[in-house]
Amino acid sequence: MLSPFIPSFFIKSYTATSDGAFRVVDDPQIILGSCEVDVQTNPAYLGNSMEQTEAILTGAKKWFETPVRPFDLMFKNYTAGSNTKIVITGVILNTQYSGGNIHL
Repeated sequence: MLSPFIPSFFIKSYTATSDGAFRVVDDPQIILGSCEVDVQTNPAYLGNSMEQTEAILTGAKKWFETPVRPFDLMFKNYTAGSNTKIVITGVILNTQYSGGNIHL
């Protein structure tokens, strides 16, 4: 159970093993109050389940200052066969999504 007084820190990484779209976070219940997407190896595209069109270069970070459901963030290798590594870090707001505005 998450404490209402002590922030819980979240970190998850994933290395692509194919060229299709992928998620780093598989749990749709996790909501991060703010988060950072770090592209550690090889550029990647960021988007949602419909399309991934925002290019993020290696070493670049994408910062979300508003609540994010990381399950909704989808990635794809910028170049076929490049096996990009993505790391998502943030502070957990809650693990019970109850609706509302989640910004992507």
